[in-house]
Amino acid sequence: MTLTRHFYDLQEVHVAYEFCLINHRTQEACFWLLELIDSGEPFGAINILIEVYLIRYGTANLWWLIEAYKMIISNNIDTEILFILTVSLCKIQEPDTSFLSLHFTSLRDMKSTKPPEGLPKSVFPSELAKWSSPEKFFARSLFERKIRNCLWILSKCSPVFVNDTINFLKSSLPSTIVLMLNAMKTLNSWTWLHYNDFSIITLTLMMICLRPEDYSKSLTMPPSITMSLPSHIYKSIIEWEQLTGLRTRRIYEIPRDSLYMKTDRGMMSYLQDTFGNLKTLGSSIDNTYMGIYNCTFWKELWAKCNPHGTTDEGYDAFCEFAFPNDIPDEWSLEDQKKSHGQGVTNPGERFYWRRWLRSYMNTHSMESSGAEKKYHIQDNHYMVSQEVEVFDPILPKGYMTIQYLLQHLSEIIYNGQIKLFSRLDDSFLGKLENKQDIKNEIILGNAMNKLSLL
Repeated sequence: MTLTRHFYDLQEVHVAYEFCLINHRTQEACFWLLELIDSGEPFGAINILIEVYLIRYGTANLWWLIEAYKMIISNNIDTEILFILTVSLCKIQEPDTSFLSLHFTSLRDMKSTKPPEGLPKSVFPSELAKWSSPEKFFARSLFERKIRNCLWILSKCSPVFVNDTINFLKSSLPSTIVLMLNAMKTLNSWTWLHYNDFSIITLTLMMICLRPEDYSKSLTMPPSITMSLPSHIYKSIIEWEQLTGLRTRRIYEIPRDSLYMKTDRGMMSYLQDTFGNLKTLGSSIDNTYMGIYNCTFWKELWAKCNPHGTTDEGYDAFCEFAFPNDIPDEWSLEDQKKSHGQGVTNPGERFYWRRWLRSYMNTHSMESSGAEKKYHIQDNHYMVSQEVEVFDPILPKGYMTIQYLLQHLSEIIYNGQIKLFSRLDDSFLGKLENKQDIKNEIILGNAMNKLSLL
């Protein structure tokens, strides 16, 4: 366990910040952001901001992503802008969980030998005519904004071709969309996230497959949102900063609903607790160091107090700064519960993906949030949970992050596609290469007959 500037579990501050961003709890979100900044962890906050946007809002509000992208690539991490991005993200009301939903939709699509979407006849660009039939199908689908078709045939396309096709389409897109297209292709280099190739290509295709009428809406900041700090938030931040280092700065308690399957406490039963991790601080050199050594702020202070190796004098100087009131073991139970406490599961309880997903998906309605029109998918919790029930036996159990989930889903999708198309290479894809007629439409459906270059 690594503790923050005011002795919250760093892992729990991350998920508390994420939880408040998703649930529009602006004041608390700003509090957890300040805790991360004071702990020397602003990059962790940036990762959470970007990931919440991608998972929760997709391409529905690209104006926000443009602002975040410009700040990050400027190499000037302005804390005021981080607060503004936090407040503005909390104010976005229209969810679009297409990014996550497309992964689960691809799980369903990979089991079918028919393309998930129809493909109308259209002119095929001569610049891409040299490529194989599956690649031509990919390009045709992309020109028609059929993203599910693109992801379905992706494993049969060379990365060079996919990149060439995307570059070919750039010239027809608005400059701001091209900017975000490039940002998605290089996401792992300008953030500290680690998405795999399938997730990156999904984000990239989402940008391309936006309908022209969606561009303006997505790039326009709603009138209810301004890129400035509300006065009451600014006042709160000033008040919190005046309490820096004091026990009274521990104003908010970690939301228990944010912990499930994401933290140590989120994996514990209610018969267990984490109070011991807090109470040992200040009791000895070893116990104190083990609690703080992975936090940037505390690590730097420890080194400053012990420039020539750990000494009793250096430890005393550290404790004098770290515990201006009293050591945590002497705090009241109410104060300790702000950051530590009981586990959140029942003894022997099985971990359910469906419950974990609730914090990310559209749980309030059976209706999809805009993605039905844009990407022909349902991005509500009900649809996704059905796929989760099927794949639950092979999904990993334990700590879960969005990045780990998407990596695992991508591997299942890719392996499933390889198995699917390995059955079709001789009977179907070979005929396409020889430009022969397709009679067995059950194999891949009528859409393939419409390829203009066959």
